[in-house]
Amino acid sequence: MLIQTTAPTGQIITTADAKARLNVAGTAEDAMIAAMIATAQAKLDGREGDLNRALLPQSWQWTAHCFEAMADPDGSTIYLPLPPSRTVTEIAYVNTAGATVILSPSAYVVIPGGYHGDLVIPAAGTQWPTSLADRPDAARIKFDCGYLNAAAIPPPIGQALFLMVGDMYAQRETFAFGVPMPVPMSVTVEALLDPYRVRSL
Repeated sequence: MLIQTTAPTGQIITTADAKARLNVAGTAEDAMIAAMIATAQAKLDGREGDLNRALLPQSWQWTAHCFEAMADPDGSTIYLPLPPSRTVTEIAYVNTAGATVILSPSAYVVIPGGYHGDLVIPAAGTQWPTSLADRPDAARIKFDCGYLNAAAIPPPIGQALFLMVGDMYAQRETFAFGVPMPVPMSVTVEALLDPYRVRSL
C-alpha cells in the first residue's frame, strides 16, 4: 500500500504564465485558472496520476506484508514507485514480537534507477528480514520523490499542462469548483506525456 505522508505544494506552471498563454487580463479569473492548473496537475501527478510518477516534491510510505512482496521475482531487488526518487528516509519492519525495527542504512544499498526509480537491495551478504509480524503493513519503506522543483520538471510536461489548462478554459462553462470533471487529453498532450509514463519493466 502506498500512503502519501507529505503532499506536494505549489504550481508546475504559474497562474500568471497560464494567463499570458490564454491572453487573459485582469484578476477576475485568477482563482478559476489556478483551480484548472491544480486539476491538470492532479490528473498527472502521484499514485493516482496518469504518469505513475511524482512531479513536485512529496513523501510516501510503502507498506506490504513482507519485503519479498515489494521485490522483483528475485526476491531482493525493490524498485521504488513514483520516480524520480530522491531519498530513502527509512526502511523498517514490525517483528514477530510486535516491535518496530528500523534498519540501519548500512543494511541496504540504494542504486539510482533513473526512469523507473531507484533500486533498493540488501547489503552484500545479507537479505531482507523475514521474521515479520503477520500484518499487511509489516514491511515499510519511507521515501521522498519528485523533481527538485517546478523548474526541474521536463519541459514537455509543462507544455502538456498549458494545453490541458487551455482546453479546460475554452470549455469553462462546464468547469465547476470542487466538482470532478474530465480533463481533456488531446493527441498533442498524449504525445508530449507518453515518454514520461512509467510502465512495467
